[in-house]
Amino acid sequence: MGIHTLNASDWKADTVQDGIILDVRTVAEHEEKRLAAPHAHVPLDTLNPEDIMLKHGLDSGAPVYLLCKGGKRATQAAEKFQASGFTNLTVIEGGLIACEAAGHATIGTASGFGKACAIPNKSEACS
Repeated sequence: MGIHTLNASDWKADTVQDGIILDVRTVAEHEEKRLAAPHAHVPLDTLNPEDIMLKHGLDSGAPVYLLCKGGKRATQAAEKFQASGFTNLTVIEGGLIACEAAGHATIGTASGFGKACAIPNKSEACS
């Protein structure tokens, strides 16, 4: 398995099940604009893969979809997950900018990019 990439136009964010969508942008970026689909938000600089997965009751093989503004930080986050032993990692190419261009619903007003925060099939709120 390992790290894969997926074009935002081919991704169905609202159908992710048994996994997690993780936005690794800063708090300010997330408050400005974010996916409308259920997701977790943890800035890259505070990301601890084991804590995220444990908090959301996910095992090391659960799908993790990572995004940021344009893709670079999501790739760095995927590398952190991989170094921690997680194997089912997908970086959304082009990040939130590409998601919005592909028609994914967003919340917020920032131009060109997004506190909805839930995990599919999980009732806990995100941090």
